[in-house]
Amino acid sequence: MKNPDPRTLLLLLLTVNALVMGNTDQLVIAVAALVTSLALVGAGRLRWAVLLLLSFIALTAAAHVVPDLWQNPVTALIGVLAYWIARFTVAFGVAVYVLVQLRPAELNAALRRMHAPNWLIIPLAVVVRFLPALFTETRAINEAMSLRGIRPGAFGLLFHPLRFGLYVVIPLLSSAVRISDELAAAALIRGLGATKHPDGSTIRPTTVTRIGFGAADLILLIAIAALVALNFSGWRLPR
Repeated sequence: MKNPDPRTLLLLLLTVNALVMGNTDQLVIAVAALVTSLALVGAGRLRWAVLLLLSFIALTAAAHVVPDLWQNPVTALIGVLAYWIARFTVAFGVAVYVLVQLRPAELNAALRRMHAPNWLIIPLAVVVRFLPALFTETRAINEAMSLRGIRPGAFGLLFHPLRFGLYVVIPLLSSAVRISDELAAAALIRGLGATKHPDGSTIRPTTVTRIGFGAADLILLIAIAALVALNFSGWRLPR
């Protein structure tokens, strides 16, 4: 199945983020988590989908069960943190799905077709290229540190924060600077952001990338409409 159109993906991202970060009932958040997990499965990211669902279930249980079992300020703080982290988890999951499905050339073509201004097109194009490259560099650094007997994950940060910063954070920052320089050079070579020819005429970028709506877009649009309708339906989970 063809990847969804970038405009559909951006609409999904904005809708889910608006719902999970707003004054929304937990039922809508749970359905959004389920929709995001199914989308990740459809994109071939089963591991991310399972991780999202398990994290959301565990955090939701911590937010609603722990404060009821032990009523004290500490458990109340844990409940509040778990409540918001669960929502951020759904937002992060849909962002991962969008980044996996987006193609920079398709995104640029879609935004040009919508007559979006350069101040919107350029940052989005840079982000879509930068984040996957940064994730790849992070994975490479983690593998290199693991071969040297250094735990680069959460346990390494917890038990050896100084060593974690020295061997993981500093190389990651250096890689981020290098990636940003390479992206800036590539953008200049491709003329990204140019608006005028030397003779003063307006530049109208062209593309050979074909974009359009398909079956995947229809499924996502139905899911978006269902989430919005559920949010305004008044249905709530029992307290």
